[in-house]
Amino acid sequence: MAAEDRNALEPETISDVSPAEESAAPNPEPLAFDETITLLSALKAPPVLALLQDKDYLLLRTTAFSGFRMNHQGLGNPVVRRRLAEEAARNGVFAQKLRDLSEAEDALRPSTLSPKPEKTAATDEDAKRHEEQLHQERQKRKRDREEAREQIAALKEKVRELERREYESNLALRAAEAERDAQALLADKHAQRIARLERQTARLTAERAQLLKSLSGHAPHTRSAASHAANAKTSQTSSSDAVWEEAVRHLIDKNRHDQALSLANDVLRADSHNLTALDIIARVMEASGDTRAASISARALVTASLGRGDLRAATDAMVKLLLIDPQTPEAEKVSRAFVASIRADDREAVKHAGAAFARLRKLNGQAYARLQKHIRKQLSPTLADTLDPAPGALSADDILPLPGFFPYPLTASEIIAAIDRGDLPIVASVRKSLAHAETTDAALHARLLGALELAAEGDRTYLAPLQKKALGAAVVDASNAAWFDQESMTNARARLKPILELRRALRAKGYFPVQLMGDAPLPYTIDEPEALRRMIAQGEITIVESGTDADVVLLRESKRLSAPLVTNDYMVDWDPNGEVTKLRFDLPPHGNAYFWT
Repeated sequence: MAAEDRNALEPETISDVSPAEESAAPNPEPLAFDETITLLSALKAPPVLALLQDKDYLLLRTTAFSGFRMNHQGLGNPVVRRRLAEEAARNGVFAQKLRDLSEAEDALRPSTLSPKPEKTAATDEDAKRHEEQLHQERQKRKRDREEAREQIAALKEKVRELERREYESNLALRAAEAERDAQALLADKHAQRIARLERQTARLTAERAQLLKSLSGHAPHTRSAASHAANAKTSQTSSSDAVWEEAVRHLIDKNRHDQALSLANDVLRADSHNLTALDIIARVMEASGDTRAASISARALVTASLGRGDLRAATDAMVKLLLIDPQTPEAEKVSRAFVASIRADDREAVKHAGAAFARLRKLNGQAYARLQKHIRKQLSPTLADTLDPAPGALSADDILPLPGFFPYPLTASEIIAAIDRGDLPIVASVRKSLAHAETTDAALHARLLGALELAAEGDRTYLAPLQKKALGAAVVDASNAAWFDQESMTNARARLKPILELRRALRAKGYFPVQLMGDAPLPYTIDEPEALRRMIAQGEITIVESGTDADVVLLRESKRLSAPLVTNDYMVDWDPNGEVTKLRFDLPPHGNAYFWT
């Protein structure tokens, strides 16, 4: 056979002909785009990648694999295949190379037309046996898997049960710890309360013992009414009365009426005409709703006050009696005796009675009408007119006819409120008007003062800045005053009463305006928070903002007003050189406050 014939029978391989020889050979047919895509999908990656490694296809592989790695993953990318298909559609030589690779792979695949081996009976038996073994093996593995799943499920259930028990145990433990903490807190509160009650009981026991010991020396004074009248003022200012009133006031403030009543009865056993004891019994009986017992105590209080010659105390007791029981014959009898004891020469007592009767007229018109009947019947017309003002008299809520100097109308109550808040322009204008009325119309001046005193509820210190020029302003350390007195230190609670007493005492000494200033916690520690809030709203007291040192504000305000600072705190941290005058004070349980520098 010739060489040319042998070459025709050999399978086609990738041509090793150079590109120059390829150009001399006939140009192969290009591949269609879809055909090339199918061909590339069927070809294995290594032959194609080896083909592209040829230096003649450097530009092709650079373009086709731009942005991709030149490996079998990159070759499998649709973008790369599309670029190669486009090249095969243009370049017939490259298309022929791909055909050659496909034919070479087809030659290596086993023929699908080769005859199948013939089946024999032995082969079928072996196949069945082998299939049976495989089936049994699969069944065994299936059973093993099911058993394993059951064991895993059982273990998971045990784990869940253990977790549930642990959760319940933790809950029970936390509940027990919370209960233990609550019981410990409650026990601590009970212990504190018991300790506080023990201290209060010990203090009250000591006060009661001191009271009874002091009263034992005053028992002989109860033998005659004349002895009571001669020693009325002495007994009211004695140390025993001070102890008694302080103890009873404390009990009433704490709503311990039974203990207050017990102390009052102990005092009455030693002094059957003790005014404070009778007044306390009347107050306790009225608070408990026993009107009859309260009326009996009030009548006894009026009688005892008249027996001591204390018309002011008798007036207050009479008003109390008429408010409790204005209609009984016993009250009528006591009213006649009281009116008969009023004397025109006791001007202070008459003024006090007039103010008290005016309050009674506001509180209970029927009770006042019964008292008015006795006043008009038993007293002289002049004294009756003083005690029972004519219809034209000015009340606290009437517009006052202030002559000249005053820019707008005001009532007596509004003027008193202006004094409380330290309103200098209003007070100065009213002072000028009163001075003008005093020189031009004495009757009008008296009517104006009567209305002002009525609005001040008998507190004549309010008239001081209206009748004479003030010494100057005073700044009060209200928090220091609220914590100063013995009651505040004993009960660990600030009190409003010392603040009001200081303001009243400073007005009486001629200071105006009296500027009250407290620190930020004062509204939360005071014993009368509602009253303090009203004072704050009405501008009577200034509360320093939270986070600001009250001492700094007090010292700055005193310097601004050139006013003394009323405090018992030395404030050495902020005023080491004593540039601001400190006005020290003392507030005795009974009696007026006094000051020193």
